[in-house]
Amino acid sequence: MVTRASKEEALQGKELIIAGIVTNVKVSYTRSTGKPFANFVIEDFNGSMNFAVYGRDYEAFMQYMQPNLPLIIKCSLSPRFGYGQQNKDDQKPVDYELKVKRIRHLANTKEEFVRELTINVPVKIVNKKFRAELVNRLKENKGTTNLVVKFLDYDKKFAVEYVSAKYRISLNNDLLEYFETSSLGYSFVPSLSF
Repeated sequence: MVTRASKEEALQGKELIIAGIVTNVKVSYTRSTGKPFANFVIEDFNGSMNFAVYGRDYEAFMQYMQPNLPLIIKCSLSPRFGYGQQNKDDQKPVDYELKVKRIRHLANTKEEFVRELTINVPVKIVNKKFRAELVNRLKENKGTTNLVVKFLDYDKKFAVEYVSAKYRISLNNDLLEYFETSSLGYSFVPSLSF
C-alpha cells in the first residue's frame, strides 16, 4: 500500500487503522545526533507491516514497543521526511511512509472504538428459550455500546433491524464467543474518535 501511495493520489494522505501484535522491535540511535528511534513490526492474520517512530513520536510511543503486545494504530500515508511535495515539473514520485498518529492497547479500545454492534439473528433459531438466553446475556453485559438486532429470513430473503432502546452492551470476549457459538453473526460500527 505504501508503494502504491506514490503512484495513486487517492491513497495519499489517507488515514488507516491497523490492529495486530508487535512481533519485532529494534531501538537505534541516529549517527549525527545520537537521538533514539524505533523500528517495529505489527503482525496480524493477513501479514505484517513495518513502522518507524522518531523524535517526539518515539518519546510518546516507546511504551508500546514491547514484543507480543496487541495494539491498534492510527496512521496516515504521508510523504517520507525530507521528500516534501512532488514537484509538478519533475515526474519523480514522492516516497511515502506510514506515519503513526496514535497507538493504543487493543484490549482497552473495544468499548471506546466500537459505537454500535449489530447481531444477525436467523429467524429459524428464534424461540422462547433463545430469547431468554439472549436477554440474559445482554443483561449480564451492560455497557455503553449501542445494540442493533437484525432478524434475517433467508428463505424469504428478508431482513428487519431492531435498534434496542433498552439494552446497551459491554463488548467482551465472553459475549462475542456466545454470539459465535449461537450461530449469530455480528458486525461493528466504529467510532470516529480514535
